Amino acid sequence: MKNKEQIEILARLTGWLEQIERDRGWLAERIGVDKSTVDGWFAPRGKRNIPTPIMNLIEIMMKQNELGEPKFTFQEGEKIQQAMSAAEYISFPEFAHDAVVTMAEKILSGEIT
Repeated sequence: MKNKEQIEILARLTGWLEQIERDRGWLAERIGVDKSTVDGWFAPRGKRNIPTPIMNLIEIMMKQNELGEPKFTFQEGEKIQQAMSAAEYISFPEFAHDAVVTMAEKILSGEIT
């Protein structure tokens, strides 16, 4: 029998899959498990819970989808490339991650309002 936390997780996951118009087969492929494994997690009387490492991966996928992919103008793209070069970044995702986290920390600390 599923505990309350697992039921809530599965409900969120179901909602997310519906929102992005994907199914359990797609999820299984993305996380590297058989579809029957994913179906087992959703089975009402299933005893198998989603393992924590896999749930962490799914949470990351859900968060990436929630945040979306940023769109930049040509001029913004040039500025970003200049900043990446100045800071010796090779990877845009790494640069974007660090930039977003730094900005979030400044906002939360009150440095930027």
